[in-house]
Amino acid sequence: MTWPRWSGGVGVRGGLRSWAWAVATACVLVGCAASTPASGKRLQGTVIQFKPSHQLWVRSDWAQLVRSLRALGMNQIVVQWSVADATAYYDSRQFRSGAMPPLGPLLDVAGEADMRVLVGLVHDSNFWGRIGGDAVQAERYLRELRTRSLQAARELAPRVTRHRAFEGWYLSEEIDDLNWRDPPRRAVLADHLKTFTAELRALDPRARLAISGFANTGTDPVFLHDFWQGLLGDAPELDILLFQDGVGVRKLSLDELAPVLGAVQRAAQGRQRELRLIVEVFQQTAGPPIDQKPFAAAPAPLDRIRRQIAIERAFSPSLLAFTVPDYMSAKGPAPAKHLYEQYRRACVEAAC
Repeated sequence: MTWPRWSGGVGVRGGLRSWAWAVATACVLVGCAASTPASGKRLQGTVIQFKPSHQLWVRSDWAQLVRSLRALGMNQIVVQWSVADATAYYDSRQFRSGAMPPLGPLLDVAGEADMRVLVGLVHDSNFWGRIGGDAVQAERYLRELRTRSLQAARELAPRVTRHRAFEGWYLSEEIDDLNWRDPPRRAVLADHLKTFTAELRALDPRARLAISGFANTGTDPVFLHDFWQGLLGDAPELDILLFQDGVGVRKLSLDELAPVLGAVQRAAQGRQRELRLIVEVFQQTAGPPIDQKPFAAAPAPLDRIRRQIAIERAFSPSLLAFTVPDYMSAKGPAPAKHLYEQYRRACVEAAC
């Protein structure tokens, strides 16, 4: 996505731009209250990125987090990865595990709270540097990454599929609109997704399969529609497209959201796939392209988040935050606590 690092029905041509922008603008100005159910006016879930510190959390810590999510009206979780580089966040024989792997306890308490969880597979921190080069190099790298993810999935499947919270698998590599424009490279990506998802489907035919993507500023919505329609067509086992709004990392502005999301919505609907949108609830404060420092971010202003929700709910009823634990947490630093309470009052107790 590139999530920090999440961190990298109307025709599209002409009509999509004007229709989507008119709907989104109306939502911003008047709230779309007459046609959108209350649950569609707020976030339905969050991404969670496991970190080394989570290897020290006990079950009560995860129960507390899940209670705070439910207090915001959320019922969905996307675990972005279960393995990060060589570190597993579950009890593994294939990868190095920590003292108290968090995936099992999270699935337990999520199930007790009637939440659904998509389980991410292997994340490679060098992904963006490794997908460059020609099609042969890209194919070799994706094959290596797919092998590792399938190792994790085969090890996890007997454990996670018994959990009532388990919804399916999330393929942790993100798909952007720049790196796969070259037709030979795009063919490599399509073959990778087709092979990967077929293998995952064989593990558990009931599990739903999800991928994520994002767009960069200036991307032509017509190209974006055609790109995603083709990719989803080439990977028929995929069920869910998670699409990041890119506002927090300044990949897209609020003014660019409607035509971009309209193009992606059209592609997903054309292939009969579910579209879930990722609302970035942070604002980047350091790191490229702002400066050459390491990435840093802070909670976004509630007013901006409300504008994102108002625009994006016109394109999907399912909006997920990136990410509540990091930027909108009842137990986080003061700015995150403040945003949590602001959002709860404005969007849960009221209508956002």
